[in-house]
Amino acid sequence: MAAEGTQVESGGDCEKRQGSLPMFLIPSPIITRRTRTESMTSLAAQGANKHGIIVDFSKSKGHGFIRPDVEGSTDNIFLHISDIDGDYVPQPGDKVIYKEHPLPPQNVQLQAVHVKIVQMDRHHDHPRWEDPEAHSQSH
Repeated sequence: MAAEGTQVESGGDCEKRQGSLPMFLIPSPIITRRTRTESMTSLAAQGANKHGIIVDFSKSKGHGFIRPDVEGSTDNIFLHISDIDGDYVPQPGDKVIYKEHPLPPQNVQLQAVHVKIVQMDRHHDHPRWEDPEAHSQSH
């Protein structure tokens, strides 16, 4: 029997045990750069460059959102950590260029891919990816 909180393989599925009860992990519907097929990568690369501003990004959670720089746009676009090109962690207010790719399973919403910071917001520090994450003392 596996120890509490450990992962075991069970019939091809990844299973996590909570005490003696198994909890099956549901695969994420988010397509990351690593899991994108060659045809999906090719389609994303062919798209037009879009401009936007980082609304929120969490290095520890591995995702954030971009507000498109399009008049009248109210929907933010999902951004996965694997789709950021460059040495710096995006911060709110950073101007970026990106390409859009549909989010499965319905392919209705969009995900930002090939994201590059083109202008850093001067009101935030910009840590590099290898820098340890700073933890907020307030709140």
